[in-house]
Amino acid sequence: MQNHAVTVLIVENHPMMRAALSSSIADEPNLTICGIAGHGLDTLPIIESLCPEVILFALESLGENNLDTLKVLRNKSFESKILVLVNSEIPGQEEAALQCGADAVLPRSVERIELLTTLRHLEINPRPRQEKSIEENKITKGANGKITTNPI
Repeated sequence: MQNHAVTVLIVENHPMMRAALSSSIADEPNLTICGIAGHGLDTLPIIESLCPEVILFALESLGENNLDTLKVLRNKSFESKILVLVNSEIPGQEEAALQCGADAVLPRSVERIELLTTLRHLEINPRPRQEKSIEENKITKGANGKITTNPI
């Protein structure tokens, strides 16, 4: 059982979704929102300043800006775990997020309890830091149908 609060930075472009995510997490024991930001590389100084344990990153589209930001977050060697929310109606988002460095991916339509469980799980079971770049990862599909990324 955790004995400290996991710090979470919410990175979401839409103000109403930022408020909804914040509200979903705010009163949870062992989870603390340390910051809320919009998308883009302008979030890098916020991450460097706050050092969140988990970055909750909403991927809006497969646009280069979103994916480039995700790659930079991972390649900057932040110790933060990255949980990406994807639009399940856009084919390829989950795979692209994993290829760009996400530690976990959930659909934007996820149930609140699954979101909270995943936020806690990421901190409890941290992904080992890799010496390899993100491009050296391989996507695999497990027996349970979940897509994961494994170092080659």
